[in-house]
Amino acid sequence: MEPHLLKYIVDKKGIVIDHDARTAITTNLWPPPPRAGIRDNELKLDSYFRYYAEQCQGFLSHHGRFITVRTHQDIVDVTRLKESNGACLNVTAEMISRTTDLTARLFLMMSVGGLPHGIDSGTSLRWNQGTIRQFVQQHFDVPPILSHEGVKLPKLFNAHSLVRMAGIKIEWTTNLADHLRMIDDDQKVSIFCHPSFLMLHKTSEIFPEGFVEETLQTLKLLFPSDKSLEKWVQSLPPTVDKKIASLGTPGAEMRHIEKFRFWRDRLMIVKQVFDEAEPSSLSQWWYNRSRRVQWYTWWLGVLVLLLGSIFGLIQCTLNTVQVYKLFNP
Repeated sequence: MEPHLLKYIVDKKGIVIDHDARTAITTNLWPPPPRAGIRDNELKLDSYFRYYAEQCQGFLSHHGRFITVRTHQDIVDVTRLKESNGACLNVTAEMISRTTDLTARLFLMMSVGGLPHGIDSGTSLRWNQGTIRQFVQQHFDVPPILSHEGVKLPKLFNAHSLVRMAGIKIEWTTNLADHLRMIDDDQKVSIFCHPSFLMLHKTSEIFPEGFVEETLQTLKLLFPSDKSLEKWVQSLPPTVDKKIASLGTPGAEMRHIEKFRFWRDRLMIVKQVFDEAEPSSLSQWWYNRSRRVQWYTWWLGVLVLLLGSIFGLIQCTLNTVQVYKLFNP
């Protein structure tokens, strides 16, 4: 056992997870073999450990009366895989359900169970039977049902355009189950903003095959590495993993909707809302050039109106001057 894991999660200073404890937690929750060639210093896990602390705070309230874990080692022991086939703890084992909920949340970044004293926003999942792998695969390994004929994902389709052109707000979520879900009467879209966490699972057998890579591809699609977006990305809240801005840019092949399986239906819904959005402000009218003819027609009308107003003002001024001179020769 590593000494840094034996530290109490909550001490006199509250929940403090120093660098050594972070390294020990990451190494033991996602042990070797090396995670797809990704070096730890390339991952930006500040946002994940902020989530880790928040979840522990929620479950360890009231001096931890409702949960059995006390140290980071307890978390590792509960979540560590027991068999090479990917089986983890079975909920029929003798343990308190809230302990299972907390450790599953920290391992999966999914809202499993409920908070002891609080309400989760978004989708809350119940793990009632089977292994953690069976639970995860049952939730995500569902074939798409919407027809994808004629659906394309142009370069213009990214998170910045959703906000600037369509007026869709982004709800940053720490719940992977809510990724790309339209909420609030299609006024907001939930985006899972923790790519470094996903990279920890690249060689994991917990998620369905190809799921982690496809989820990263959706983030590449929404946050392409583009200099024109750098300033906007830097303005994102600190809860967003800044790794999101350096995932790369999807190639033309990955812009075909049929390349997506796990997130296809949600991507199509977001795209439909984006396409059908009508500009409601001058800035949206300016940036929304997806319909070129309509855009030119609208701004031509604005120009004509503006010029008409200017010429009208000039004519009115000239008439006033003429009247003044008429009575004051």
